[in-house]
Amino acid sequence: MARRDGVWSTFYIDERAAVEEASLHAFPDEVSAVADFLDRLRSQHRKLEIQDELRDRRRRAGEPS
Repeated sequence: MARRDGVWSTFYIDERAAVEEASLHAFPDEVSAVADFLDRLRSQHRKLEIQDELRDRRRRAGEPS
């Protein structure tokens, strides 16, 4: 999250420390930016949980992960 010229934004930074343009979203206030950031964080966390669940199911079924 960042604030520049009175505009708040959220974005992802890749492993090279470059901002991923497609991830850049602007907001008129801090509250909106924080809400978006937290929503994206929850979504990413859930995605990782689902990947873990699938890997565990495959492992229990004897499939390669």
